[in-house]
Amino acid sequence: MFQRLDHVGIAVADLEEAHGALARIGFIRRQEGVVGPDSQQGYPGLNARWAVYGFDATDRSIVLLQPLSAHGPVHDFLQRHGPGVQHIAYAIADV
Repeated sequence: MFQRLDHVGIAVADLEEAHGALARIGFIRRQEGVVGPDSQQGYPGLNARWAVYGFDATDRSIVLLQPLSAHGPVHDFLQRHGPGVQHIAYAIADV
């Protein structure tokens, strides 16, 4: 069933500030983008900016999530818990 840890999603208030902290310890930004407020594939819209980090070309172990506005699950998480681990994703063989 469980194959590996895919990534850790971390909610942050400021993506660029968090980028500096990750860069100082050797993480490299691999990819970035935006997920809007509209639902996709049965999931609520994140309404967040995201950036994927890893130590090398194949590693994508950290995903930073910054809310775009006061609406959405990343914003709600930050309001309730402050910055930190918002989700952990695992790769599995079969659902």
